[in-house]
Amino acid sequence: MHPRARGLLSDAHALGLRGVRQLECHDLFFIEGQVTNTDLQRLAVELLSDPIAQSSHWRSDNRDGVDSFYAHIVEVALRPGVTDPVAEQIVRGAHVLGIRGVERAATGQRYHVHGGRHPALRARPHRTGLPTSRPSVRQR
Repeated sequence: MHPRARGLLSDAHALGLRGVRQLECHDLFFIEGQVTNTDLQRLAVELLSDPIAQSSHWRSDNRDGVDSFYAHIVEVALRPGVTDPVAEQIVRGAHVLGIRGVERAATGQRYHVHGGRHPALRARPHRTGLPTSRPSVRQR
């Protein structure tokens, strides 16, 4: 298990979520603009991942790609308007690579939570309109 996942699993158990058996963590990158499939592949391999230590996959936002095998999928991303310095560097890096069609980017994390269901993992309604730097969470 990846050290980040191991730490989060320990945190989940400390919060009383004893039924959680395993966690998987995935970094998410959202790219907006006029880009081709070749551009996206280049971004995934040359900018967004370490080909020696990581694997990368890309897909259109109209296709989730998440297996229903997982008990819970939790996605976390910064709220619109909150500064995302990594996203800013993605746009800059894409332009350095000659991929000028990238207009905006955003980052997030996806957590695959394996284990028993717990009320704390149920989706909660979001409060909007409040300035905050707390991440927004979307659960599927």
